[in-house]
Amino acid sequence: MKVSIEWRHRIHATSQAMPGDGLRSLAAWLLRHAADRLDQGQSIRISYSTEPRVQSRLAAECIERGFSHANRLLADMAHQAACEEALKEHHAELFEDPS
Repeated sequence: MKVSIEWRHRIHATSQAMPGDGLRSLAAWLLRHAADRLDQGQSIRISYSTEPRVQSRLAAECIERGFSHANRLLADMAHQAACEEALKEHHAELFEDPS
């Protein structure tokens, strides 16, 4: 007996309106832009699709966990940049070109 398992998924994130999205999308982006100016935030539109369908609640939980992971990665990068700046400030000779 041969069993074939197939699935598809797509996720798309954007921080700006895309050409050809239509009037509703443009209006939504104008509202997001106004909200960003009010609360000094940054809006990102996320769309996804899966086959077979995944419950919206589960997909949202997965995306939230992805953002938590991205936050940890960004924190690590900021820590590394701070360490490099401190090294450059206190031991500039480590960063000089040997030639």
